[in-house]
Amino acid sequence: MDIPPNSNNEIDIDDLLNEPNMTSADTIRKEALQKEEEEKRIQEEKEKAEEIRRAEEEQKQYEEEQYQKLLENQQQEQIERKMSKVDKRVEITPALLLCHFNVEIKAIYPIRDVIYFNRKSLKSREHLFSLIDSTSFDILTTDPWSSVYYTSEDWTFAPISNEMVDDNILQDRYNIETNQNSVTFHKERRNSKMPIIEAETEFPFYETYFYNKKTVKHYLDKEDSILLSVDESKKYKKAILRTSKEYVKLVIPPDTDPTKYRNIFPRGAKIIKYSNIPQIDDELLTIEQRSTVRKYKFGVVCVKPGQDENAIFGNDEIPKRFYELMFLIAEKIKLEGFGAYSGGLDTKFNETGEFSFYTKYFNNEVMFHVAPLLPTSDNDIQKLERKRHIGNDIVVLVFLEEGVKHFDPRLFTSHFNHIFVIVQPISKEEAYTTLGIDLKESDSLSSNPINTTQSDDALKCIDRMTLESIASSKQVVGGDKSTLDTSGLIDQFCRVSVVTKPSISPFPPYLDSGVYRMDLKFRDFLMQKMINGERTALRYPPFRTNAENTRRQQIACIAAKL
Repeated sequence: MDIPPNSNNEIDIDDLLNEPNMTSADTIRKEALQKEEEEKRIQEEKEKAEEIRRAEEEQKQYEEEQYQKLLENQQQEQIERKMSKVDKRVEITPALLLCHFNVEIKAIYPIRDVIYFNRKSLKSREHLFSLIDSTSFDILTTDPWSSVYYTSEDWTFAPISNEMVDDNILQDRYNIETNQNSVTFHKERRNSKMPIIEAETEFPFYETYFYNKKTVKHYLDKEDSILLSVDESKKYKKAILRTSKEYVKLVIPPDTDPTKYRNIFPRGAKIIKYSNIPQIDDELLTIEQRSTVRKYKFGVVCVKPGQDENAIFGNDEIPKRFYELMFLIAEKIKLEGFGAYSGGLDTKFNETGEFSFYTKYFNNEVMFHVAPLLPTSDNDIQKLERKRHIGNDIVVLVFLEEGVKHFDPRLFTSHFNHIFVIVQPISKEEAYTTLGIDLKESDSLSSNPINTTQSDDALKCIDRMTLESIASSKQVVGGDKSTLDTSGLIDQFCRVSVVTKPSISPFPPYLDSGVYRMDLKFRDFLMQKMINGERTALRYPPFRTNAENTRRQQIACIAAKL
């Protein structure tokens, strides 16, 4: 619309009112009403569509709930039918079932109405695998596969019952075990059939049940270092979970998305599903094989009265009883050309000494770092060569000469030494007095009174062989064979105490009286105590942190290959 100019540059109202193209007020109101009605109609259509959508979703949710209830009812009926069969079997062979499975056992990832395997009844790898193979993973009532919580005794912090250890270490939160009063007693936590704790962690689960199988799928969260391997061949799916913090076996129930089960993966995680491709399959097999711990190295020192750390590591004149103990638990070997586990000792040029002590125990290899057999020199005041080996051992066997009292493990400055198994010879009279036994009436004492003791003739035969070997050692005081007492170890006794650094829980076999005859059963006790001590310590810092870093790197290595 053109507006004619005037002399005052003002708009003429009359001209505007007379403009033929000017829209009337009625027309504007009519258009506004039409627009309002159209918007109202559109809004009503949207609301109606939303109501229909909600109704459809509610109906769908209702149908899904009904279907889920139907599945649960069917599963419950199957479980009840299965359990009724189990109940009948229990009536026939109750000891067998109750021995293997226990309702008190708690799985790390439990499933409702499933009874878990009692690890205390585990006899061997073959025993466990036979139970797994005979279990129906289509209708699951008992579960020998899943990882369960490991339970141990607790420290009681009872007063120390002997003078072997300096009780001032309690102020630094060290733990001391001197007899049966040092730890709690729970029957269900003891009497394990396997002498080595958590032995099943060494069993080849992945190789046996996952390796080279097409039904296995892998779910990987690279960012959070989580890898879940699942065998989907059965309704109840066997799975192995690997994270930086844990390695856990679990079972995933039917119709369950593994990525959403039990918050294994964090919310919003980027999860990639893989088939069982060689890049993952072969690497997991290698990881399992390398993770098996069957080689141990333990330090051994001899302590004389009034010695500090440097003096302890400088001991070269060693009493006969020290080597009697060593020959009881291990075999003296020549290092040059030695082909078995060396524990870091040189086997080519004798740079770490000429001899050492080595043994095998339940398929585990053990090398002892015996301080008097490691090289040293007069100029090496701190005995660094000996400390270099023993200072990197988690467990140290400490032999106290007679007369040593109030041994203080804080003398050892190594951050690696966490467990000290302390042995001190005592007289037969002192041993019997401690046990309240009449010396005239009793002629037998065993490390494990439940087991049958060795015959005296057998022990004397072993003792003669032991002492003949000892006689050839130049480190023994009075090492001349003619001066050795060949009466044997049958009447030799010792007292044992165990000290651990803070936070480490007690581990079996637990001390009873703390007094033992130095026989073959005592060897079993000592080997189990040292091996289980190291396995327990590995669950605590700083060793646990190292293990977590290793697992994180392993998962990252797999992710990098994909």
